Amino acid sequence: MLAPFYYILERLSSHAITPSDLRSFLRLDMPLCCRNLDEREDEEPMKDNEGGPIPIARQLLRVKALVSMMTPRDHRIAQNPSFVEFDMAPEGFACLLIPSLAPFSTDFGIGHGERIFPPLNGLTVMMWLCVEQFSDKRIDPHPIRLLTIYRSFNSSKKEDGLKQNPSLVCLSVQLSSIDHSLLICTAESETTGNDLEKERNISDENLIRIALGDSVYIGQWTHIAVVLTRSVLKHSQAAVYINGRMEGTYRLHYIMQNVGGGTAHLSYANGVHAVVGTPPAYRSPSRLCFKIATFVVVEEPLGPEALARIYDLEPHYIGNFQTVPGDTALIAEERICLSLSAVANKELSASRIASIYSKADSAFIARYVCLFRMSK
Repeated sequence: MLAPFYYILERLSSHAITPSDLRSFLRLDMPLCCRNLDEREDEEPMKDNEGGPIPIARQLLRVKALVSMMTPRDHRIAQNPSFVEFDMAPEGFACLLIPSLAPFSTDFGIGHGERIFPPLNGLTVMMWLCVEQFSDKRIDPHPIRLLTIYRSFNSSKKEDGLKQNPSLVCLSVQLSSIDHSLLICTAESETTGNDLEKERNISDENLIRIALGDSVYIGQWTHIAVVLTRSVLKHSQAAVYINGRMEGTYRLHYIMQNVGGGTAHLSYANGVHAVVGTPPAYRSPSRLCFKIATFVVVEEPLGPEALARIYDLEPHYIGNFQTVPGDTALIAEERICLSLSAVANKELSASRIASIYSKADSAFIARYVCLFRMSK
């Protein structure tokens, strides 16, 4: 058998091969290398001049093919899942925009209904992350901005602030550019997406640092989950899970319920937005390059068992955890407020964006992609 056919047979047999096909492969010693020695009624009897020894070179080739066929392997490891790559070298920024994470009114979001933000009991942020190259803390420090959530507001309901809406960050999750620690901040700030390593006015009650050590390897997919739990009678907490295992539980103030901490002139919020990655305003050329396969935000705190099962699904899993093994869905679908996967993508023109999204969401997108006509 020719080498290309050996290669094809190896790849097909590594998935599945029947016993009869395996016996036929082991007995490929005929002149045409295709004689089946299993007796059949409609087959001609074997001739005396058929058969014989196999040359040493062909024997070695067949043994190598047999070893390759029988070697256990996971084909999902050999092939990367669908992912979005964030490369900071060309432009110094790369991000995903979520125009409306939790619609407050019909001005924002697609569909009907509203979502309360922040959720009353807590929330869970989880993702599959693969770092191709970290930035150098001395030459080109650049944090990995995993998630930045901020709320826009109007100073009064009578004013139309869609074009120049001020906003306050209410949740930031980053990997430090210095020691690759996980930084989680729930303090409100006017700097949307600023490097948390450079912030000096944030109290310890609103910022935690989790040393991950060697938990995040270069070139390897890592599952990161951040669970924020809101408590009324005691301190709110944040739990961090890496690859399905809890790294620790930490005291952390929950996200403020009202914009500006209940200040009267800031209490009217008109949208909740999110950015994954570095926005253009924080452009900084760097060697940093990372990938994200799936990104999910759930408006409830998930437990250790659920997160362990989600990790077992691996980064190739596509879906909203409704058909995983078990009697019931792993997560109630209505509790998932954001689910991103790179397996599905679509190119949109400016006119198409304006027709699909609401006027407020279109204006938000236009500010980032410089389509100013769409926001008018």
